[in-house]
Amino acid sequence: MTWGFSVWAVVQMRDSGAWQEIAAFAVAYLTGSPMVAEFTETEQCLLGCGEHLVGCSSLFTDGSWVWRRDLQHDVGRHGVMLPSEFVERIREFGWEPPVHTVEASVARLALQTAWQVD
Repeated sequence: MTWGFSVWAVVQMRDSGAWQEIAAFAVAYLTGSPMVAEFTETEQCLLGCGEHLVGCSSLFTDGSWVWRRDLQHDVGRHGVMLPSEFVERIREFGWEPPVHTVEASVARLALQTAWQVD
């Protein structure tokens, strides 16, 4: 299923307040997806709120996208918007993280791909 978000639609979504409704689902998805690398460092929020985030560089994946743990904070606390393609992927999974569908080998491949430089 394709939702076909455009950049303009995402900007309008944020301006209309619709992103705040979606953000809670996005944070749950980001938090509940499989972790592929865990780190235990503590860093202050890069967006300046002063909150100390534990394990902020730990990595999560849904098999296609890879993100750091602190993205959960950035979306939930600061209203950072995800790319429209990522939101589309989350919608395709029905807002539920693909915990049982992401195999360890797929997670490792996603992790390796995330660090490739073209």
